[in-house]
Amino acid sequence: MLNKEEINEIKRQLAGELLPVGVILIFPYECTPDGFIPCDGRQLDKQEYRKLYELIGDTFGADATSFKIPDLRGKFVRGYDDSGIFDCNHPFGEYQMDALQGHSHKADWANQTTGPGGEHHHLYFAEPWNRLSGFKENGNYSHENMDYNSDSSFKKKTSIEAPHVHNLPDIHLNEIISSNQGRVRSATETRPKNIALNFCIKAK
Repeated sequence: MLNKEEINEIKRQLAGELLPVGVILIFPYECTPDGFIPCDGRQLDKQEYRKLYELIGDTFGADATSFKIPDLRGKFVRGYDDSGIFDCNHPFGEYQMDALQGHSHKADWANQTTGPGGEHHHLYFAEPWNRLSGFKENGNYSHENMDYNSDSSFKKKTSIEAPHVHNLPDIHLNEIISSNQGRVRSATETRPKNIALNFCIKAK
């Protein structure tokens, strides 16, 4: 029959095999289990945590006497692509900023172009006395080609096929507030639906 010390030794061996040093687990509570350390990027002593350092080395940063564990706070973990097919130019263990895939937006214009000419009207506003003196043009007063309105404004016609230019306004794409699939949620980052849990690494 096994004594207590022998049973405890078996437990330690099984724990080492089932949960080896360096394994990262996710816990649904904030406290850190025994033998684990939160994945918060902290520095650990190379001698005190020799076995863990032998596994991860300087991957996440190090100096002469200490090394860093991964910092998974507020981050998603992505499978390492050693082939470079799906996630190229992303070295193992390196932090990658959020990003949007390159794309373009289509802007439709409606009735925003003009022909090279054509008879049209420009609206001017005049004081009442202008209805007697006419419209001043090139230093002279003239009633030619004028249509007066009841509110003392008038329209001065341009000649047919008169060349002219219309300046079109700039296009500004504002924040999208709705779409065909429902209201668009905006934030300071690009993210999927998620839940915050506690990532911890087996240190000893």
